[in-house]
Amino acid sequence: MSAACPEYGFAVTLTPDPALAPADRDALRADLARLLAMRGVDAGGARGGAAWRLVVTRDGGQATDGDRGAARAWAAARPELAAFEVGDLVDLGEPGAV
Repeated sequence: MSAACPEYGFAVTLTPDPALAPADRDALRADLARLLAMRGVDAGGARGGAAWRLVVTRDGGQATDGDRGAARAWAAARPELAAFEVGDLVDLGEPGAV
């Protein structure tokens, strides 16, 4: 029996500007969804409230440092965000990974 393949991914925490209108929050979410779809990755997690915490993975594959870089560049270019953090690439199967 062989060990299961690790599932690499990373956490992203986005904090939209509190003054952002609901329609603009929706547009920000939609733009993020487009970025993720273009890279072939998925994100699950809480996308509401003051901060959105997402875990980015690739179905049937591994998220990459390139995916992390794209997420970081996207977030850095968004004036609608008050803050953001892109975590390290980790094995999501490890306890406490994200």
